[in-house]
Amino acid sequence: MSITSKFGSLLVATMLVAGVASPLFAAEDLSPSHRKASKVALSASGATDLFDNILPAIAEKVKSDIIAARPDLADMVTDLVDEETLKLAARRGDLENESADIYGRIFSEEEMNQISAFYTSVAGKKLLKEAPILTRELNNASKIWAAGIVRDLSQAVDQKMKEKGIE
Repeated sequence: MSITSKFGSLLVATMLVAGVASPLFAAEDLSPSHRKASKVALSASGATDLFDNILPAIAEKVKSDIIAARPDLADMVTDLVDEETLKLAARRGDLENESADIYGRIFSEEEMNQISAFYTSVAGKKLLKEAPILTRELNNASKIWAAGIVRDLSQAVDQKMKEKGIE
């Protein structure tokens, strides 16, 4: 089986699973204004920005897999994958629409407008800018806290065991 056939089989399997799962998430269609509010909120919050990396990562993986099997065709494979990837780029909007629908099923149109207002405010913009630092610092604080809890719990249990005559 060729590399492209293996990748195609994986892609078909993924689509089948997604097709089976899609009805589980199906809900009423959002009104155009609700979907628009969802898209504005997603854009303001940057919630789907990471999706921008999906297609380029897939393209690099496909190139790598095919070139590993046929290094003599590296230049041609690179050109073909790049060409076909560009054709698929327009489908990024489908993922944006699906994301807006997901948010829209959870948040009302009014809530989506409030989310947009927050993320476009000075405080919201600062939160987005400082989020990586906040996450790092919160993780560090939780690790330090947990280490203290482990120490104190171990000491307390050791003390209770000693009181019971267990060494």
